[in-house]
Amino acid sequence: MKDAVLAVIDVQKRWVNDNTQRVVSEMDSLQSHYRRVCAFRLSTPPGKMRSSHTLVPGDEGFELAFDRHPGAIPYNRTRLSCLTHEFSDDLVEWGCNEVHLAGIGSESSILFSAIDLLDHGINPVVLAYYCASPDGGAWHESALRLLIKLLGPHRVRLSPVKVDACV
Repeated sequence: MKDAVLAVIDVQKRWVNDNTQRVVSEMDSLQSHYRRVCAFRLSTPPGKMRSSHTLVPGDEGFELAFDRHPGAIPYNRTRLSCLTHEFSDDLVEWGCNEVHLAGIGSESSILFSAIDLLDHGINPVVLAYYCASPDGGAWHESALRLLIKLLGPHRVRLSPVKVDACV
């Protein structure tokens, strides 16, 4: 696991509420376990109709809700999966074939990212303890059941990360 990259997905101010605050609180500790950390922000594609879920660079809700550790790499994306061309190229450059996923949107961006990574031959590991849904625990639990079914139980970790398990 020395080459695992931590992908922190959608821990943006727009998605922080009582259901997700715990994830925000855990990010500092979690980042310290990884040599490579990538922080992903979701934005609404240009030209798409604005709604209550619209996120545009420059809006306060678009900003990260946690402090990135020095060296953590920010990525902006307009699709649910974190596997952008830029991130894919970086994974190849780093020689990385395993991505640990944490963040907000268990039932959306985390789920889509995990499936997309697996489909592209990259081993996704969902750090369920560090994920949440802004819509509550029922959505998060449903997403975890689906992730376990689709990815296999060995790719969904339910307990906190242990020291030195990732770096």
